Amino acid sequence: MSEAKIDQIFRLVEWLAMPFVYGVLIILFLFLLVKPFFSYLFDPKRVALQYSLGKQQQSNDSLQKLNAIVDAEELIVDPDDDIPDILSDEERIAKLSSSDPERAGQLVKQWLHTDPDEKQEDR
Repeated sequence: MSEAKIDQIFRLVEWLAMPFVYGVLIILFLFLLVKPFFSYLFDPKRVALQYSLGKQQQSNDSLQKLNAIVDAEELIVDPDDDIPDILSDEERIAKLSSSDPERAGQLVKQWLHTDPDEKQEDR
């Protein structure tokens, strides 16, 4: 074989080897850099944690906005001033019977004469 043919074979091998080398480099790049990055980026545990932290931050922001709108001192309740007198059932009956005894009598009669069968049919 002449030296020209050997030189031509070497050029052919180099020409065929370069795409192979580039392919190997691309595959190494994908497996060593891109795959671990995407594995980390789309890890289900990390995504769920980031989602829960976002929700927590959103609720904290809404609470801070609420605190900015409503002053905490305004929420303090003074039982003597702010709460109206709440009448119990007995006090209501006593008040009704003293103000309108006839109406109170009618309500009691109506309450006592209600049929238990009618109550069950209403349900």
